[in-house]
Amino acid sequence: MVHTTIAGLRERAGNAATEEAAIAAELLLGVKTNIKKEKISYVTQLIQEIAKFKVGPNKPIIGSNIFRVSSGWIYYMLSKAMEHGEEEGMLPFKAELIGRRKEFVVSKASGGSLIKDRLKSLGVDIPMELLPELTKAVKQEASIKKSALSDEELLYIARKVLKF
Repeated sequence: MVHTTIAGLRERAGNAATEEAAIAAELLLGVKTNIKKEKISYVTQLIQEIAKFKVGPNKPIIGSNIFRVSSGWIYYMLSKAMEHGEEEGMLPFKAELIGRRKEFVVSKASGGSLIKDRLKSLGVDIPMELLPELTKAVKQEASIKKSALSDEELLYIARKVLKF
């Protein structure tokens, strides 16, 4: 038996988080917990709303950044791993295991492949010869903004660079 709390939240600091213990027991030790892992994300979000306390984005298992990718090199390697069905080589486990999904965001760290793929998903094809110029403009804007760019902001920059 283990004593845990959802998201580690309770009246004192230092409580073991149920989701961390469950994932560690199942994935690292092979111990069946009977916890519905696909509900972990939903339940922990609900508890945070009820408690009026948000865990940090870097919190293991449930932090908002665990499946958020912006780095150009990481995106490139992860997309290649996904093509071969081997994404666990790049991630601790599949996001779907806990009811989440991967999120690819365009930021100052993003490379051309992520920018090109994101724009393609938005219906915009980038000629390869303009990709370096577009990547530079995107990185500059994200650096100024100090955060990831929305799809609308990315499209605006693409329109400026591609002149459409």
